[in-house]
Amino acid sequence: MSDLRTIAFLDIEVNQKEHIKELGLCFNNQKYNFDNVKTLNQELQKHTFHYICGHNFINHDKQYLRATFLESQLKKPIIDTLYLSMLLFPNDKTHKLDKPYKDVIKIENNPALDAEQTHELLLKLEQKFDSLDQSFKNI
Repeated sequence: MSDLRTIAFLDIEVNQKEHIKELGLCFNNQKYNFDNVKTLNQELQKHTFHYICGHNFINHDKQYLRATFLESQLKKPIIDTLYLSMLLFPNDKTHKLDKPYKDVIKIENNPALDAEQTHELLLKLEQKFDSLDQSFKNI
């Protein structure tokens, strides 16, 4: 796995009209919430990162971010923990992102906390991958 300090963990929330409502970033153990793409892009430009990581990023978040200020950032390699979770934990019934902060009924999603949970999930996935026999790793 790559050095986690080179990965920007991103998450977005969209409203009922399918517009980006809020964005979250977890980078170098710092969490940020943004209410617009421009401000997130300004923050990303302050840092050097080589990968973008998100949960269901390819089929969801990336689709909303394509025509925004982040378009150039989306050319970086993307790590999607949803796919990795399905590969490394095929017997799990669900591959939803764990959201421990949502133990209260009707609490809204928090993209910065979701980005942090994606970071935690990637660590778990890396640990699982490292435990595999070399022949499985090669596959």
